[in-house]
Amino acid sequence: MNKNYELAICELFNPHMHSNINNNNIDSLHYHYLIYTIIDKEEFIDNTYEPYIDLLSRFYTYRLRSSIFARPINIYDDHPIINYNNIIIKQNYVKLDIIQKYNLDNGEQVAIIKTHFLRLLQRKWKKIYSERMSEIKRKKSINYLLKRELFGK
Repeated sequence: MNKNYELAICELFNPHMHSNINNNNIDSLHYHYLIYTIIDKEEFIDNTYEPYIDLLSRFYTYRLRSSIFARPINIYDDHPIINYNNIIIKQNYVKLDIIQKYNLDNGEQVAIIKTHFLRLLQRKWKKIYSERMSEIKRKKSINYLLKRELFGK
């Protein structure tokens, strides 16, 4: 199993939007993120990946507002759980993610997004940090200092 992580821009597979993919094994792509482009470290440092994000964001904005696709994209037949419109309408849908890349049997590259776990870790540490800061603030209060002076630790 490949444990190498990469930076990439991904998009959720939708059979209505990705119709150019080989239809033989299209069922194997459901619920996967397709890799739009992989970003190397030079592109990341120079911020030259931002036009990719801008282009894909514009595409989705156009796709949602276009008169041809003015009706909501109905993918409930293909995805009984996922409401695709609610996902792609979010501002941060097209973003740079840390991924683990997999190649499927039909040759498509799919990704498992690992950035989510970083966000969970950040949220946890933010909570721990705020608890520690509130404890420090409590211990700086005059009442706490007086109590400590009279009764010790």
